[in-house]
Amino acid sequence: RFMKNAKKKEDPVAYLERQTGMACDEYKENVVWTELALRRILQQRLQFSDADLFNYYWLNRSQYAQPEAIRARHILISPLTYASGNAEARSAGQPEWERAYQDALAVQGKLRGGADFGEIARSFSQDKQTPSSSGSLGCFPRGTMVKPFEDVAFSLKPGQVSELVKTTYGYHLILLEERTPEKQVPFDEVKERVRVDYEQYMTYAHTEELLLRLRQAAAAEGRLQIVETALQPRTAGRA
Repeated sequence: RFMKNAKKKEDPVAYLERQTGMACDEYKENVVWTELALRRILQQRLQFSDADLFNYYWLNRSQYAQPEAIRARHILISPLTYASGNAEARSAGQPEWERAYQDALAVQGKLRGGADFGEIARSFSQDKQTPSSSGSLGCFPRGTMVKPFEDVAFSLKPGQVSELVKTTYGYHLILLEERTPEKQVPFDEVKERVRVDYEQYMTYAHTEELLLRLRQAAAAEGRLQIVETALQPRTAGRA
């Protein structure tokens, strides 16, 4: 519930036409099939060694790092719970927020008194998904949760419980269980992924060169016809 909201998906055909200015069939004819043909030609010509792959991996090693992550639990006291007695209410006013705050303080007091976090989460958390798992959120990296929640969660030490954290969902108490630091994933574990990335990089890097060679070869063999008058080469005697 308090993870970042995903944007509504736009119809892919409408998105394509809006971004490219071409109808879908036109895009497939002029771009997709051309690109696939070029990629097949290039893939047949490309030759690279494990040393090439490792060099690409090392130069782009940040792409192959496992980000810092934490394992945490939380307790949520939501003002929506008190909105007209309806937990599905879409909004809550000041009275509901004040009541949620007071109840969150009471829950915080239980924890400070030595109560078990998991038991309190099961009994008092108003999150829909986590009470049955004692408030567990599992393991997650930065960029997963809403910012106020995330900022506090990543600032805690293992075993530490936060102060009350206010987000648009209500008041949270967060227990940090474990922190996993960022680490570089060994080359051997991501070698196939690096191979795909490197092949794609080399394909795009050589596309323009290949197109030029194909045009030159086609022109030399008389297979390239320039229809647009303004693009035709000047000949002797023409102004």
